[in-house]
Amino acid sequence: MAEYIVRAGHNKAGEICRYEETFGTIEEALKAADEVSDNPWYRIVVREDEYEYEISPRRIRRKGDDGLYLPCNARGTLETDI
Repeated sequence: MAEYIVRAGHNKAGEICRYEETFGTIEEALKAADEVSDNPWYRIVVREDEYEYEISPRRIRRKGDDGLYLPCNARGTLETDI
């Protein structure tokens, strides 16, 4: 079962997370993301099994084996694999 983590923060001296909360549904996460959208950055991290995806207003990225988030399409295929 997936979990949805909303993170938000500011960029002073690097990316600093000021808000983080985990939700059971994407609907709850989207509502929370809307409430924190006045922060300089916010995103939703989706964890399901061994996969972790990061959704921001402008991009979707998947966490790679090396721990870095890489651009992917909505189906989770890494753009480097396309």
